[in-house]
Amino acid sequence: MKEEHFSIIKQELEIIKPNIVLFLTGPNYDSIIHDNFGTIEKQALAPFSERQISKVKLDNVDFAFRTYHPNYLWRNDIDSYFDTIINEIKL
Repeated sequence: MKEEHFSIIKQELEIIKPNIVLFLTGPNYDSIIHDNFGTIEKQALAPFSERQISKVKLDNVDFAFRTYHPNYLWRNDIDSYFDTIINEIKL
């Protein structure tokens, strides 16, 4: 089945209306996020680079982030990544 016939991620978010979305895909899959949501704004979440953690602007979602897959994070101080995201949400 072609992806264009099974593009439901955006519709799922519209239905469940989450406040927080976390993409654990890494930067190499940003094109899939773009395929599902169109052009999106991203910005780095200090002290990390945009490649490591990006704050992503999605319509009708308060907080959206993209960071690496958990396998990578476990090998690279997962707590610092998630603490940074949690602190951004607390602001």
